[in-house]
This record gives sequence, C-alpha cells and structure tokens, in this order.
Amino acid sequence: MLETFKSQVGILFVLILIFVSQKFITILAQAINGVIPADLVLTVLYLNLPTLGTLMLPISFYLAILFAHGRLHSESEMVALTSCGYSPNKVLKATLVLSLLTFAFASFNSLYLAPSAEDEMMSVIEKAESNAGTATLIEGRFHKTSGNGGVVYVEKYLEGKNLVNVFAAHWPEEEGMSPSVITAQTGHVEDKKDGTWLTLKDGQRFAGIVGKNEFENSQFSTYQVHILNAAVESKKRGVDALPTLQLLGVENTRYQAELQWRIAIPVSILLITFMAVPMAKVNPRQGRYAKLLPALALYLTFFLLLSASKSLIEDGAIPYFGIWAVQIIFFMIGVMLHLQTIGKFNVKPKKEKLKKTKPSKVDK
Repeated sequence: MLETFKSQVGILFVLILIFVSQKFITILAQAINGVIPADLVLTVLYLNLPTLGTLMLPISFYLAILFAHGRLHSESEMVALTSCGYSPNKVLKATLVLSLLTFAFASFNSLYLAPSAEDEMMSVIEKAESNAGTATLIEGRFHKTSGNGGVVYVEKYLEGKNLVNVFAAHWPEEEGMSPSVITAQTGHVEDKKDGTWLTLKDGQRFAGIVGKNEFENSQFSTYQVHILNAAVESKKRGVDALPTLQLLGVENTRYQAELQWRIAIPVSILLITFMAVPMAKVNPRQGRYAKLLPALALYLTFFLLLSASKSLIEDGAIPYFGIWAVQIIFFMIGVMLHLQTIGKFNVKPKKEKLKKTKPSKVDK
C-alpha cells in the first residue's frame, strides 16, 4: 500500500504540473490582453487547482496501482507473496484501504472545495471588473475605461502607480458637455472607495465638438480625472460554482447532472480499484508495462462514457441515474476480471499417476 501511495503522489504531482502549466499560459494570455489584472494571475491559477484535482485524483490512483503492482508482478515479488498465502483477495483488500482514503479526500474536494474555489474565482473576477479600468492598464496599449466612456493610453509605468506620457479621451454621455482629449507628461493612480483618481501633471486639455469651431485649449500643472467603479452585475454562477446543498432537490436537468457528477467522480475511485488490480497482473517475462495500454483504454472508455452520460442528463435525453448504469457496468467488468484472477490462482496442477513397473531380474 505504501508503494502505491508513493506512486500516486508522484503521478498526481506530474499530472497537475502539466495541466497547471497549460492553464497558466491561458491565464497569462488573459492578463496580457487586459482581461484580468496581472496581480491576479497566481490567485486565479491557485483557485483552479481544486477543479483540476477533481479530474486528476482518479487517473493518478489508477496509474499508481498499475505501476506499483506491475512492478511487483514483473519482479516476481507477488509470486513470493502468493506462495506465502497472500492471495489476490488480500491484495485487493489492502488496495481498497488506500482507495477509501483517496475516496474521502476526493469527496471533500468534489463536493465542497472545488465549488467553493470556483465561486471565489468568480468573485475575484467580479471585483477586478468593478474596479476602475486602470487596474488592467498595460504599457503601450489603449484601454477602454469603465464608467466614463473613454480610453486611456499609458506609454510607460514607473515604480508603484506612477505613469509617464499619458493620453486620455472622454466622451461624456451628459448633454451640454463636450468630448475632451487630455495629454500629460506624468501621472499617478490612486484607488479610493468611490473609484480611481487619475492625477495628471504638466499637460494640456482640448475640448470641443467635431465640426464646430468652438474648441477649448487649456494647460494645467495638475488635473484629476475621476474614473468611477464599473457597475458590474454579479455574474450568473455556473452550476459548477454552486454549493452542493443547493443542488439537492432541484428538478433541473443541469443541476441533477452536476450533482450526480460530483458524487460519481469519488465513487469511481472505489470502482476502478477492482479494474486496476487485476489489470496490473503481468507475466514477469512481459514486463511491468505489458497491460498498460489496454488498462488505459479501459479507463478512458469508462471516463468518456461518464462524461457523455452527464451531457445526456443535462439535455434531458436520459434520466439522472443513467450515470450510475455506467458505474455498475464497469464495476461488473472489474469483478469479472478479479474473479478470473482468483480462478487462475486457485487452479491446482494435476498429479500424474506413476505407473508401477515390475522389478527386473537384475534388480532381484
């Protein structure tokens, strides 16, 4: 069991590292494009870990059994154990102990941690969007500011929130006010409760309506621009961000599909144990990876059918217990594989009867 646990931790770390790297590239691209502030990249990445863990825990445990048990079979250690009375049933029971521990952690992650992290990520993004548009300003790019109908361009950032060569354009929605263009050599950003104050220094302001000769041109040493916080409505939470208790008793196909999915993923860890243990048995001459491809094909088929059943439940094509039909089918496959292993273990070699021979004259 300890060997399987070590393999599980190592595989889980590698899988999460791969998928986190891919997610980091996506989040970093959003930060570069100004979709989210740069200082929230690590926060958003961290909040994605529970969701990734939900999918990574079953496959990591499955592979851990294949690798750990496969090594024991390929090096004939399992043969020595069985000769000492350590039957396949005992191997399965020992593996189920670790399976139950993984099941408990996966249940906590799937039913509570992942939805909470998803909800927290939505709240963080909402807060960033409601903040003034200057939170996502990037050097050398035009950015639409929220709350005042304009754009801001910053050539360079200095330490803190100091700006160099700022351009701002404003198209007011109020009647009687003219559009204006502001340029300044330096500036400073200050966040307050009522919004963001952009303090510009040593610049010019041009105001007027295109097509009319009534333009105002003024110079200033200090000019403040108030950028209101955006009135961002709370985003509609997806079903994956709703608490599990909120999904109970709701006659909605999407809610039921999400609830069954959250329960099915941890339960699948117990189920795949019955498939992985017999699939890990290999002939020492074949090597430990002899059954790796068939075992992975079996797992992928199982997972894809689970995912497909979830989609069908969302569409109302099948009842919510359709996802459990997949679980039962593959549980029966795992039991059959295990019984086949036990059958091979219990086969007793036939004893050959020795023919009695008459003593020869020489023997006499």
